[in-house]
Amino acid sequence: MICDYVVSHLFSCHFSIHSALFSKLKRINKLFKNAKGFKRIKITMMDVLTPFFVLITANIIVLITWTAYSPLRWTRTVLEYDDYDRPVSSIGQCSSSNAAAFLWVLVVINGCALILALRQAYKARNITTEFSESKHIAMAMIMIFQSLFIGVPIMVIVSGQPAPQLFVLSAIVFIIVVVMLLLIFLPKIQIMRQGDKGLPQNY
Repeated sequence: MICDYVVSHLFSCHFSIHSALFSKLKRINKLFKNAKGFKRIKITMMDVLTPFFVLITANIIVLITWTAYSPLRWTRTVLEYDDYDRPVSSIGQCSSSNAAAFLWVLVVINGCALILALRQAYKARNITTEFSESKHIAMAMIMIFQSLFIGVPIMVIVSGQPAPQLFVLSAIVFIIVVVMLLLIFLPKIQIMRQGDKGLPQNY
């Protein structure tokens, strides 16, 4: 049986989107900060791409090290024997001896990116939605934190039960992805459809 890394690798790289949100909010904050003093500022493409490359590179390095140093291996654990010492029920899963250490490193890396994005969103809280969706980004970050805060303990509780574990994991991934997409794009779509009516009066 060959173990795959789809969930861990794709889920970790998905958090690199926070670097894009961080770059956008930082760019907007820098523009408005210099605009107050009537200062001219130039923001290059590298100013936006650098945080993304740093975060995605850090994730890839950790994931490659994990794959090479402590790869996932398929193991089957017998849960119950009959009176003749024959296996009655068992569970098979992919596991790694050092998975917890690598997962904590990924949590720290992506958690820092999440905190930095929230910090920029707080700074941009007074900027209108036409230029920055900081309020919706903050709401998305909070809902992601809530889903992880509730979902991770449930994952620990149902460990060893494949069906509930798969359902909880799927629910966590679904909530994180859908919340991010809806809260980022729906307000923009609504403003575009409203046209000038969606703009604030002092715009």
